Amino acid sequence: MNIFISAGDHSGDIHAANLVKALRSLNAQIHVEALGGENLKSAANQFNADLVSLGGFGFWQPIKQYFKLRDIFKKQVENAWLQAKPDIVVLVDYYGFNIHIARLAKQRAIPVYYFVGPQVWASRPWRIKQLKNRNKNAAYLAV
Repeated sequence: MNIFISAGDHSGDIHAANLVKALRSLNAQIHVEALGGENLKSAANQFNADLVSLGGFGFWQPIKQYFKLRDIFKKQVENAWLQAKPDIVVLVDYYGFNIHIARLAKQRAIPVYYFVGPQVWASRPWRIKQLKNRNKNAAYLAV
């Protein structure tokens, strides 16, 4: 089974790496391709980009990182999936980036699992609708 995992912050990176280790204890044949940080880098078979070090939090940081994040998305997700589509996608929080991965996965009929669901703040209630529309078949796994 080929799994694609994306985690964009330090705590998500730790949770995702622990998930990979747990899955491997059940099935050593699992192949994991990841975007994340140092923890996922050591746990994944293939590590594509370090999202954690970009520091895309707050309002201005993601705007400053827009072109880097767009480049990572185009090359490491969109174009890569044309050649080797994963069997499942596991997303760990990081709403602003991972919502685009969820949309692409839906378009390509790849099941999406949220290991740690994104926060839905009172100031952003529209996120609930976006998550529902882009992830009709998504499953949410409890940490």
